[in-house]
Amino acid sequence: MNARWVLNNPSPSLPQVAYTRIAHWLPWRYYVVLTVEVWSDKSDPMYILMEETFGIPKEKYKTIVIKCNKDVIPKNNSHYYSEEYIYLSDAESGHKKIVELLSKGKLKLKRQSQNI
Repeated sequence: MNARWVLNNPSPSLPQVAYTRIAHWLPWRYYVVLTVEVWSDKSDPMYILMEETFGIPKEKYKTIVIKCNKDVIPKNNSHYYSEEYIYLSDAESGHKKIVELLSKGKLKLKRQSQNI
């Protein structure tokens, strides 16, 4: 089922990379797709190895899908889809892809965890 409407935040600022609200035709079904910058544990030996040896960026990015009500209040503390990226360009294109799939009803959602 296609979305009733899709509303993108035109100018997010870091740590927020992208933010989109989606309303489906069922009046109680709303979603937020949020892509944010998250930081790794800098004391982790694997993090130090990857950063100093291979030049992988300090930051990583994560996109999550949250069910919410019409006032954008989450229905619970769980998210229903998540994906991680290393580079900002991948995070931006991944966000667009997830929004497109969700707005067309082609993204399989499953309650994942209580930690967002």
